[in-house]
Amino acid sequence: GRTALHWASGNGLVAVAKVLIDEGDADMTLRSNEGSSPLRIANGQDMARLLRSRLASEKKAASKKEKPKSEL
Repeated sequence: GRTALHWASGNGLVAVAKVLIDEGDADMTLRSNEGSSPLRIANGQDMARLLRSRLASEKKAASKKEKPKSEL
C-alpha cells in the first residue's frame, strides 16, 4: 500500500503534503509495497523541491541531536 503522503506526492498536491509533513508528522522515508518513496513518485518540480527540502531539514536536525556536547 501507499501512505497519504505517497498519494499527495503522486498527485502533485503540495499543500496537502505540507500539512501531512508539518502537522501530521508524516514519515517521508517510508516505502510503498512497490518500494517507492514519496520523493520517487513526486509529481512536479514543486513537490520534489518540497520533499527534498524537508528531507534535508530533517537530516540536519537529526545530525545536531547526535553531536555530543564538548566538555570545557
